[in-house]
Amino acid sequence: MRDAASRDKDLGAVYQKNNLNSVCFLLPQVSDTENMLGIVHAENIEISAEVYDVSLSIDMPEGPDGSLEFGTINVQDKVKKVLSLKNKGIYNIEYSFTLKGAGPRMRDLVSHFSIEPQSGMLVASQPGVNVEILFHPTTEILLKSKPILYCQVKDARSGEGGQIVANIPVRVSAKAVYSKYSIQPASPIDFGAIVKGTKKTQTVMLENKGMLSFKFRILQAPKDAPALERESSKQGESALLAPKHSVGRKSSTVTQGHLSLGMFTVSPCSGSIAPWGQQKITVECFAEQEGTCEEHIYFDITSRDPMDNPLGIPFTLTAESCLPALVEDVTLIFEEYPICSSTDLSRKLRSVKGNGLFIRDENKFIFNKVAVGQQAEAHFKIYSASSLSCDVVLSIKPLPGEDKSPINNIFKLHPVKMSVSGSSYAVATVTFTPQEERNYDCTFKASLVIPKR
Repeated sequence: MRDAASRDKDLGAVYQKNNLNSVCFLLPQVSDTENMLGIVHAENIEISAEVYDVSLSIDMPEGPDGSLEFGTINVQDKVKKVLSLKNKGIYNIEYSFTLKGAGPRMRDLVSHFSIEPQSGMLVASQPGVNVEILFHPTTEILLKSKPILYCQVKDARSGEGGQIVANIPVRVSAKAVYSKYSIQPASPIDFGAIVKGTKKTQTVMLENKGMLSFKFRILQAPKDAPALERESSKQGESALLAPKHSVGRKSSTVTQGHLSLGMFTVSPCSGSIAPWGQQKITVECFAEQEGTCEEHIYFDITSRDPMDNPLGIPFTLTAESCLPALVEDVTLIFEEYPICSSTDLSRKLRSVKGNGLFIRDENKFIFNKVAVGQQAEAHFKIYSASSLSCDVVLSIKPLPGEDKSPINNIFKLHPVKMSVSGSSYAVATVTFTPQEERNYDCTFKASLVIPKR
């Protein structure tokens, strides 16, 4: 017989499970190597083990798809959701939340979410712990039921560091957007030439093309815009280039939703627009002082992309206040014909090749070398002296104190009325057909029609 050290040990196991406890009986049996003597010694060894589950309950506000729903908010806004964690097991457990990207564009989730507390201990049979998840987006982002939040669970009894027993994914849905808008018509708005003392109105349509409401303000650019522009680049405030105009500067005033600056009044100058809603902005121009006016305003729309005109969305208003007038420069009116003085008339009449010339000091046009019964035409250019269109009435009349009959059918005029575009001209045609050899005199007159204010 060999000694005990040289003997084999055959181990048998018997398991008994009772609720969370299990009992194991080991039966070591000792025999000689050839088993000639049979079992010479047997002993029961009892081993007990406890079996338990780690049970963590997570209660959260769920969206329709079962994810943690933050909804749609503006970039730089905040929304908070609360998770309730409760240990339903019999021993303490540790929890720890981590954020993991849901794609190559979602790596920097820490800048969009924060968790408080991020980790902690859940004591068995004690009230749960609230964990706050704050969504504070810094750029536009879209998460649709993405597993970006993970709750790692550790067994607190397994010593320092703990044994990881679960890594629970929490699906998250969230969307952050910038304000979207359109302004029609686009800048600038040019009222053109307006008769002094009259008003003209135009409309600007501001439309919300985004998913959330936004607020707007309409402001005048400050005088010290260059300095404010540098400052606003640091602080993100609004400023624009200073307005330039030839009319005397007037400070702006804001009263009951109206912004008045220069010739212009803008209303309303503040408000809120719902998604896909519109706001009609009325711009009224009152042409009070003659001259041109150019004013710069800007639209400040909340929650828009900071790269979209960070100093404010610029908008320019221009107008010219003037009165209709006709050009009296004879070199323009009679530019088709020679112009001379009465002292030089005889020489000019001999050398002139056309059928007419103008005597400056006598303010007289002469038809020259027209045979009896023949017809000659003269063309006079009627110019507008301003940017306004002019209505003009033309006439040919006998000289004061003379009978009208001698010029009947001798002079004819076309047209008798005309509209002259601003800073342009129209042509009046006078036809001369002498019936006999004599001098004929008449007065040609162009009369400006003054518009009613």
